[in-house]
Amino acid sequence: MNRRYRYIIILVFQITLFGNLYSQERIEDYEDICYCSVGILHPASILKLDNNLEILVSLKKGKTLKELDSLNISYNKSQIILLQTSNLIKRKGSKYYSLIPILNEQESNKLRKQTNGYAKEIVGLIENEYSDFAQILKSKGFESNTFTIFFSYVLDEIVWEIFEERKITKELQTSKKEPYWNGVMWMIYPKRDFSCGTNFMYTDNSYIGVNWSDNSKIDFTSYNLLYDLLSEYDSLGMIKTDTIIKEFKDNKIFDENGVLHIPIIKSNNMDNIYAHSYKIASIIADYIDKKIDYNQIQKDYLLKDKNQSVIILYHEIMWDILDVMIDKEVLVLPIAFGKPDKSKKEDLKDLIFIIEE
Repeated sequence: MNRRYRYIIILVFQITLFGNLYSQERIEDYEDICYCSVGILHPASILKLDNNLEILVSLKKGKTLKELDSLNISYNKSQIILLQTSNLIKRKGSKYYSLIPILNEQESNKLRKQTNGYAKEIVGLIENEYSDFAQILKSKGFESNTFTIFFSYVLDEIVWEIFEERKITKELQTSKKEPYWNGVMWMIYPKRDFSCGTNFMYTDNSYIGVNWSDNSKIDFTSYNLLYDLLSEYDSLGMIKTDTIIKEFKDNKIFDENGVLHIPIIKSNNMDNIYAHSYKIASIIADYIDKKIDYNQIQKDYLLKDKNQSVIILYHEIMWDILDVMIDKEVLVLPIAFGKPDKSKKEDLKDLIFIIEE
């Protein structure tokens, strides 16, 4: 599996309410999500300048500059140019339109009702493969890693890779045409009660994934040392450096001999964890690509194209898949996420895995 340079950054702005565009909804309660690669500047950084976000939100359904004036929304020429050149707004005729989808409560509730239905169908389709996948992890002593491997590796890594390989979504890559950033950014309200993400760190031969959530109270002080741990594993197959041992000893991700006690997955079909992970991801990717009417989705939520629609819908479907499987009691949150007050430092090992390429 080729390394992919993909950055998913979730930012929540603390911004005052402007106008009555969103009734009782406050902009600071929206979740701002960017599935993107970054070149000159992250789009969130641009929207935090001056009142750029106010301008963007006002242009959701298109407005002329005179209409902005009538709403007493201040702007200058350089702001409009920056928002255009950074692909956050576009001009069509005399009107300017936001290129960032903004889903209010009514729209997001409608969307999530749809994505929950899709998720239930997907869970039915992957049920047998998932059962085998979970049993394999259990047989290897990694039952407590099941949530993290399923979410961070299957749902939030391999599925996205398949999308790009099959050209279901576009490759994330900045260019002369799009030097600021490339990808899809959107805003949605309300935020979900639970979400998590994955931080990846790469060497030439492997990468390490760390599943995280704001719910978790487990942390460590140095991501640089986590990279050093991965590099040392690559070169020695075990951990020997005192500083690394001291940093992660209480997390028990390796034993007294420096042998790692976390899942290590080889990216080939000889590894049965990888093989079942890829099968599950393929079933999901097939459904997302072929079973959804994206023409209707684009019309309902003012989305630009199938690429944008797939990215936004699948991001929601991921959480719905987790919710459905947790409700069915076939998937359990890690202690660090589900019972953070009872978690211990050693529970970090449930959230970490290594992929050998």
